Amino acid sequence: MTGKKNKLMVSLTALFFICVIIFKQTVVFAEGNKVRLDIDNLNLRRGVSTQLVLSIIDEESIENVDISGLDNFEVLSTGQSKSTEIINGKSKFQRDIIFTIMPKKTGEFKLKGTVNCSGVIYETNELTIKVQERNTEEEGNAEDIFIKTSISHDEIYFGEKMAVSYELYTRYNIENYRFLERVNIDEAITNHIPEDKLCVDFTYLNGRKYAKYEVEKMFISPVKTGTVTIPHYKFQVDVSTGDFVSSGKPVYLQTQGKEIKVKPLPDKNQPPEFSGIVGDLNISSEYSENEINYGDSVTLKVMISGSCNLDNLKKIIKGKLDGFAVYETEKSFEEDIVDNKYMAKKEFEVILVPEKIGKLSIEPMQISYFDTESKTYKKAEIKGTTIEVKGKMTEVQNSSQSSSEAVEKVVISQVNYETSYDTSNDEYFTINIKKKHLWAALAAFILTVAAAAGVIHFLRQKKKDRKLEEIYRRLKKAEDEKEIYNVFNEMIKHKFEISLKASSKDVVIQSIADEELAGLVIEVIEFIESKEEVDGNVLKDKIKKIYRVCAGM
Repeated sequence: MTGKKNKLMVSLTALFFICVIIFKQTVVFAEGNKVRLDIDNLNLRRGVSTQLVLSIIDEESIENVDISGLDNFEVLSTGQSKSTEIINGKSKFQRDIIFTIMPKKTGEFKLKGTVNCSGVIYETNELTIKVQERNTEEEGNAEDIFIKTSISHDEIYFGEKMAVSYELYTRYNIENYRFLERVNIDEAITNHIPEDKLCVDFTYLNGRKYAKYEVEKMFISPVKTGTVTIPHYKFQVDVSTGDFVSSGKPVYLQTQGKEIKVKPLPDKNQPPEFSGIVGDLNISSEYSENEINYGDSVTLKVMISGSCNLDNLKKIIKGKLDGFAVYETEKSFEEDIVDNKYMAKKEFEVILVPEKIGKLSIEPMQISYFDTESKTYKKAEIKGTTIEVKGKMTEVQNSSQSSSEAVEKVVISQVNYETSYDTSNDEYFTINIKKKHLWAALAAFILTVAAAAGVIHFLRQKKKDRKLEEIYRRLKKAEDEKEIYNVFNEMIKHKFEISLKASSKDVVIQSIADEELAGLVIEVIEFIESKEEVDGNVLKDKIKKIYRVCAGM
């Protein structure tokens, strides 16, 4: 009996090991036939997307899918497709999970999938992916679709503006394109060229024809010295498939990042009247007349242009011009990107009204700027001239005589005065007025007081600086120190016509007449410069003091 039991135990043990071996062989077989991992290209470039496909065959129930090594890639989109084939009476079901991925960094990476189907674990084949950096954008010329980042300078001076452009090159027909994230550069003021001014053209690269789309053009002005980084941006292009039913096939690209070195302006030989104009400056000017009659006016037209920042140039003539009353207006201000370079143009019109007769001389006027080519401070000149004023000066008539000739006699007959003297007390004087006339007089007095109060309130409201209030409301809503400082700079520029970002501390102090207020502004600047991380609430409290002073001016 014992021998039979031993034989039974041996048989069961053998059967168990046979089942294990068979099950193990089934898993190995499943690895090669049930699931598979494929990719379009094993050699990738950083910033270029590709498709990774995980195929699962003859398995309807899928509990979990995992791909090891996928954390080295950014998954831009995920989709699925299903298909069924019948061959020789046998059906084959296939599910494809499609990942659109883009490498995060360069190097060699391994990808391997694991699929849990109803408790059975399947493993895919292993892929070895090599990712290289796109050292130059010229390498992209060999591709059928790519995006190019262009900057006008990799080194600029503080206060200078520069151009940044993004161009899409494609040999495919495309349906649409867009950035997948907001294009904005920290530590710089960004101005975007309107979309209706962006162009489409055709060009040849290495003998191959491409359609070239200007997808983004902007000019930037850094708010600090040092290194300013233009980050990578994800970009999607919908390539036409020729199918009227389905939408275009998405292709994902990534722009190249850039670094810009921002150099400080030299303090040596900086003119005291320097207002922060940096770049190449050209001036043309013209006087409408050189000989006029007294009572007429002369128009001076000034055109200022170049690759310079003209934001701080508000007036041509500062102060008084001897012999003339001056009325100056800014007629136009244009900014654009021409041949991948920032260009600005500002036109002024100055009306000069003579205040006396004779030959009146206008001396040449100069505008200081920093020339980035010679790296020196220079002065551009508006030419002077001599205006001959003929005729006689008009005498002002004394109006006191004419006004005294016509005097209107006003008789008030509504109020009757009855005077009586009490002989017992000569110290009192009594006037008797009818009640209806008294009430009318009181009503008129009350209306007069109310009208005066309304006028005073109106004048006080009119005196308020609505623009300043609007700027301060935006400042209170600002979330980080960069945004706070940008709005604060706008406040100071509005009130004192000076940019904190393009002016030295000495210029700021000279431009703000109130010494106490100038000290508060400098305190804010030094507070920001002295700290790597700025407490926004503390910064807002400091600016609040400045706002109160400005609002009361």
